[in-house]
Amino acid sequence: PKSSEELELEECRKQFKALPLPASVSTTRINYTNTPYHIKAQQQHEMAMERKQRILDESQETVSFKARPVPRTTYEARKIQRQSTSSVARTVAPRPPRLSLASRAEERKLFDDHARLLREQDTQVKENILRQQKEWEEEELKQKRMTTAEEGGMCFKAREIHIEYM
Repeated sequence: PKSSEELELEECRKQFKALPLPASVSTTRINYTNTPYHIKAQQQHEMAMERKQRILDESQETVSFKARPVPRTTYEARKIQRQSTSSVARTVAPRPPRLSLASRAEERKLFDDHARLLREQDTQVKENILRQQKEWEEEELKQKRMTTAEEGGMCFKAREIHIEYM
């Protein structure tokens, strides 16, 4: 008891036929059953030369070169058009440059003053930090000089040893 789907699949398998090999593959194959190597190589060489010649013939037939015509601008000069003298005089007349040296100098002075002020503030802040760090180190050194060596200080004074005799 086969289902309808299975029957359809079997019919499709029976009806299926593979496409034949392309002509180029079937024609290039040679039967090499009992032929010696040098004959096989010679046959392959001949087939390759035929293929090459066929490709060359096809490419020569299809390719036809046609050059574009050279534009006229390469061999014909343009006519020079001269303007009237009044328009030339107007375009050539120089204009005085716009100088803003005084305003630029003022801006630069303000900028330099501001930059100098910032540098001075920066050096003052660095000096204050160094001074505070030195003060802190000196204070810490004073404290260590007052504490004994057993407590982690730097006071190495000799002390009495109390020995009780019996």
